[in-house]
Amino acid sequence: MMSGTRKRKLMKIAAAMLGVLTLATFVVPFLINVDRLRPKLESLLGSALSREVHIGRLEVSLLAGGMRAENLSIADDPAFSAARFLECKSLGIGVSLKALVFSHALHVTSLTLDEPHVNLIRSASGAWNFSTMGYPEDSRSVTAEDILAPNDGESMQPFIFDQVEINNGTLALPVDGATERKPSNPLRLEHIDVDLRNVALDGVMSFVVSGRTADGGRIQMRGQAGPVNRSAPEMTSFRASMKLIGTNLALSPDWWEGSGLLAMDATVASDGNTIHSDGHGRVEKLRLVRGGTPASQPVSFSYATDYAPAKQAGVIRASEISMGNGKAQLAGSYSLRGNALVTHLKLSGSQIPLENVQAILAALGIQLPAGSAFKGGTLTANVQMDGPENRLVTTGNAAIANAQFAGFDLGSKLAFIPGLSGLQSGANLAITTLSSQFRISPQDTHISNLKSEVSGIGSVTGGGDIDSNNRLAFSLVAHIPNQGVTRSALNAIGLRAVPKDVPFKVEGTTSLPIFLPDLSVVAKSLAATMAENAAKSQVSPTAAVASTGKKKGGIFGKLWPPALRSKF
Repeated sequence: MMSGTRKRKLMKIAAAMLGVLTLATFVVPFLINVDRLRPKLESLLGSALSREVHIGRLEVSLLAGGMRAENLSIADDPAFSAARFLECKSLGIGVSLKALVFSHALHVTSLTLDEPHVNLIRSASGAWNFSTMGYPEDSRSVTAEDILAPNDGESMQPFIFDQVEINNGTLALPVDGATERKPSNPLRLEHIDVDLRNVALDGVMSFVVSGRTADGGRIQMRGQAGPVNRSAPEMTSFRASMKLIGTNLALSPDWWEGSGLLAMDATVASDGNTIHSDGHGRVEKLRLVRGGTPASQPVSFSYATDYAPAKQAGVIRASEISMGNGKAQLAGSYSLRGNALVTHLKLSGSQIPLENVQAILAALGIQLPAGSAFKGGTLTANVQMDGPENRLVTTGNAAIANAQFAGFDLGSKLAFIPGLSGLQSGANLAITTLSSQFRISPQDTHISNLKSEVSGIGSVTGGGDIDSNNRLAFSLVAHIPNQGVTRSALNAIGLRAVPKDVPFKVEGTTSLPIFLPDLSVVAKSLAATMAENAAKSQVSPTAAVASTGKKKGGIFGKLWPPALRSKF
């Protein structure tokens, strides 16, 4: 066992060492005046970065393991903004204190930026504000000796960056509508942490980046980058893996009016000329427009894309979107014009279960009639999307086959249409086929060349419009064949003379459609009939009108429903 005398001796030694360390903590900062390096450091860094640089007072901080400045700021390129490019709450410089105290040698081991805020701005020509940072082409490289050489001529050794850390940073990104001098409502990525190792502009450095969004989403990235392309930093070669967890797509209302929770795994790599990315993921509660309802089913996807920064353009290939058992293929191109993303994409799918598609209709803000839903059936569609993301125009064609539109009794809704009052379709509308062409813009949706075969009615054709408030304005024609169940039913109730083609209109809204007779067409047909009757009976059209109005059992008496008969 250790004797009491030896224990007391060790305790005294430990106390003495603690006292020395405590004394050094308070005394050494006064003995070493590192702030004398600050003016020259600001000047040379400003020259090196081609930006104005301000550094707070430099002090030795033994507790922090080196030196510390209360703040750091770097001005932006005046061509982009008069504001600051970077602001940092504090700057920590990790050094070898032994070399600093005993050898007057400054060996920098790490650099730590606490709570930096970076503003990224992109000009209409595609240049970024960070691209102009760097040495003037006609100047020599600034060395560590240039920055750290003391004013009294004492020699100091160059520093080595083993590690650079960024803690709790914020990154502001430009959005559509912003200009180089006036960015408007930028996207903000917050709580960003960065860990760089083996930092060297002419070598390969490793990095780990993580961040959090305000709503709890997470972003993680790790990889390698370098050597840095000094003339165009955005074209530096790199390779990284990326993971997004619960990231909300609604980062900024100026960027996109939709929303959804994104989870994705991807790889991103650049050879300095082309950035290639591929991956897969899914979006929960997808909403594609401001007035849409979040989709009840998740949307999964896989993609592969190549982007050329110099051309500000890219292509999408081998990409797929799926919901449930339905799958669609996506391909095309995209480009950046100013701060706007312009797309030229094609989406195609065959035999997609219709029940999966109706969730996307809700996300697009399209409301089905109250209490109705598709049961069974498939959708085949070819869609093309062109234009900037906030003024996208979608065109194409779609066809539905063998579907049940449950909870929608079309026969009862057509009861007030002359010639169709006797039709019965039942509680569920059976759609044999339904096809149309369409054009969807931010202002409205135009449906043309609509053709359908509906059980209990026959065929219906026509077209119309749906405005941005889901109001309907359709002109349709029901075609009743001379043979078949519908014609037999009409014959049975004494409506043998009902015309083959019966026009009607659909107004109201998508959630509450209203079916009305097309009076303009009916009036023309009625006038033609009266003129023909007048010619046959050699009476005036006025008398024919009076005769037709008094007749109780003729074709027009039976053609109109009782509720409307007295009005005509």
